[in-house]
Amino acid sequence: MHVQDGGDRPVARFREAIGAYRATGNELYVPHTMSLLATAQHRSGDVTGALETVLTTLENTEATGTRLWDPELHRLKGELLLAQDPGAAPAAEAALRHAIDVARGQRTKSWELRAAASLAQLLARQGRRSEARETLADVYGWFTEGFDTAGRAPNCRPITVATGISAFANACR
Repeated sequence: MHVQDGGDRPVARFREAIGAYRATGNELYVPHTMSLLATAQHRSGDVTGALETVLTTLENTEATGTRLWDPELHRLKGELLLAQDPGAAPAAEAALRHAIDVARGQRTKSWELRAAASLAQLLARQGRRSEARETLADVYGWFTEGFDTAGRAPNCRPITVATGISAFANACR
């Protein structure tokens, strides 16, 4: 099941899959699947529903203690706040910074990189390019391989352009 399919079909399929998974009594991967559901909702144009999904999932992770996906959920929260209201940049920035802090606390560098990339794009759009570069460079240096990984290039180019960091351009090839 791919989130990129668009339309309502992926949303319905994610809801079915989550229901079936929960029926087994297992909750471990529910937050991850909910993040995928929120992404599908966003891509189908339901930003409000996507944000509600993320907020509900964050409440559930707090209650269950299943916190592994919290950095990604907070990153999505920031992205969705901004998508819902461009004037919500301060709240979106706070959510993205919180995502970075949580990822650092968990020592999950891949989540930290995703959150830093989202924050760097926001900062660059606000004309804060130097801060964007610093934000991304702090975590980017940890990664020494995997630059040719499938799926990386589409996310990499906007960051390179937004921050003007030529080292990222080399990694995005």
